Amino acid sequence: MFAPQMSSLFEQGVRLNIFYVHLASYFVTITIDNTRHQIRGYDTMHGYPGTPLPIIISNIKRFIIESTTKDQRPPDFDAWTIATDAAQCEGLLRQTAGDCARYAFLIASCFASPNPIPLV
Repeated sequence: MFAPQMSSLFEQGVRLNIFYVHLASYFVTITIDNTRHQIRGYDTMHGYPGTPLPIIISNIKRFIIESTTKDQRPPDFDAWTIATDAAQCEGLLRQTAGDCARYAFLIASCFASPNPIPLV
């Protein structure tokens, strides 16, 4: 099943986990950064109406906790920093075109590069 694979999120050498979340008509990107101990939400519209990033991140974190044992997670996982407005905080330009999926995948590609590509 899926639950045993959740433990691989925190294996040694895993720097970043990237999730794409589709909300009926809009994509956002969620990252779990193991080096910075952060969970960040990227909304390229900087607050698209009806995009509840705090709820999405909370649900992902709860799913991880429910799907792993305590020894499979970092000991300080409950204290990790959460940023629900990472796109704004990191200075990403606001998306103006209607293709949010392209932006979500571009953000992830920049982060996933062996030498992370700055977004701004």
